Amino acid sequence: GESIPTLAEASDLLNGNGMVVMFDMRYPSEEHPFYEEFFDIVLETCRESGMNGDVWFLVDEDHVQQAIDEAPQMTRVVGVSSMDLPDDVVLVEMQYEIVNVDTGISAREIQAYRGQGLGVNVYTIDEPWLFSQFWLSGVTSVTTNNVQVLSQLDKPYLNVPYSRYLLFWGLYGIIIAIWLAASQPEEETPQGPRQMETPDILDFAPDREDTVDTTQPTNPPIKEETPPVDSGQPDQPMEGQQPEAESGLEETGDEPDLTDDELLGADDEASEAQP
Repeated sequence: GESIPTLAEASDLLNGNGMVVMFDMRYPSEEHPFYEEFFDIVLETCRESGMNGDVWFLVDEDHVQQAIDEAPQMTRVVGVSSMDLPDDVVLVEMQYEIVNVDTGISAREIQAYRGQGLGVNVYTIDEPWLFSQFWLSGVTSVTTNNVQVLSQLDKPYLNVPYSRYLLFWGLYGIIIAIWLAASQPEEETPQGPRQMETPDILDFAPDREDTVDTTQPTNPPIKEETPPVDSGQPDQPMEGQQPEAESGLEETGDEPDLTDDELLGADDEASEAQP
């Protein structure tokens, strides 16, 4: 298999390509023969590489002063957690230059460190969209396992915070809703009952074909009477009924005016006619 290069071999490779190196120092166990001399060995190896400021030396608070005294040309880096960020003024007083932190740091906190002249390195970023987000936030550098992809980006992708993302989509939805409401056809206003004009009865007469002329008298229908059957016998008056006297007068519809003497003579004639 492939062997792991030593720090000196890696430094020679990086120095020839104009690259910057930052590494974590993991102390060996206390039983290791070089446990007490570990920091001194690493510091001396970095000095001998000749990289000077291209070495970002991740040093804790207990050894920061020693690094300043023995290798002031190196860049001093402090490792922190986004859950417990130290004050930016304190880090400046301790002469740190770079803050190495995880992706939990916010853009405001990044700007606070940058405002004090401190650089910010964020780890570990492998996605282009996340790299773009921290690029726009103002970080100095990132630690990545996907350098072959991120190195091809000339500019960050468009990226917005989640709160603004919700705000933009909310406003967009409101605008669309207003546009849809305005584009709907207007509903017709229901009209009230139409007022009918009082018809003139006389106006209807000329318009009808079956108009009845009321100026001419109408004759009642003639009722057909069944002719009497002649039995060959003279009509006999019923019991108690007086036979009608023949007056010899034609029915004209008007009764003649009779005097008292004429009325008495008519009665006598009626008496004589009885059998």
